[in-house]
Amino acid sequence: MKFRIGLKVWSINHDFLDTMKKIIENNLCQYVEIYYIPGSSELFFNWWPDFPIPVLVHGPTTRDGLNPAVGQGKNFLEETLNFADRVQSEKIIFHPGMGGNLENVLSFFSCFSGKRLIIENMPFYSLDWRECQGAPPEEINTIVQEIGCSFCLDVGHGAKYACSKDLDFLTVIKRFEKINPFMYHISDGFMDNDMDEHLNMGNGDIPYQEIFQIIDSEKAMTLETAKSSSLFYDEYEKDYTYTLKALRREL
Repeated sequence: MKFRIGLKVWSINHDFLDTMKKIIENNLCQYVEIYYIPGSSELFFNWWPDFPIPVLVHGPTTRDGLNPAVGQGKNFLEETLNFADRVQSEKIIFHPGMGGNLENVLSFFSCFSGKRLIIENMPFYSLDWRECQGAPPEEINTIVQEIGCSFCLDVGHGAKYACSKDLDFLTVIKRFEKINPFMYHISDGFMDNDMDEHLNMGNGDIPYQEIFQIIDSEKAMTLETAKSSSLFYDEYEKDYTYTLKALRREL
């Protein structure tokens, strides 16, 4: 069984650098996923060193002006692509967005190379109670089939969708797994809460030991867990250790 765990940071997190170096030196992540903030490219390359591990880019979301569901932020696509090229990220993750409709999502990405795009599933509700596109497995499957892109299964988002629709969570995960995810996002949360939480592993009640018996544990998994400060090494190490124990069924 292989474990490929990713560390998630933002392109403006220059204050994370010392902690990131320690995590990478101790082999507690095998790649870094960078959430790109529009306009931060030059700032980023002023502080980002040449780490000896791969980089994966996550595109801007609604909070930073890119919302495919309503056709907002197309001007950020090329900027994000250029950033991904510079860090040699072969693929880019995007959210389908909030509000709007699925037709807008398909139109938004119609000019995008499907082979490079990874679409991520969403909770049913956003933090401001808008309905999200790409929450049900059927909508993700439509996007994947229409655009020819890959799929990132966000386990926490799946839990929130199951809660909002009063569905059995593990059954929802099995439905997502049939779409053949390229990779996963993992974080903890509470199963009776509609709202996205991104808690540290073990601080919620998402049954990861059971989930890891359903999903493909040899694929990449980004830890999208909370960081209380720039000195988050101990928090991250606990998340990493918890994840390995759950994968090995040692919890």
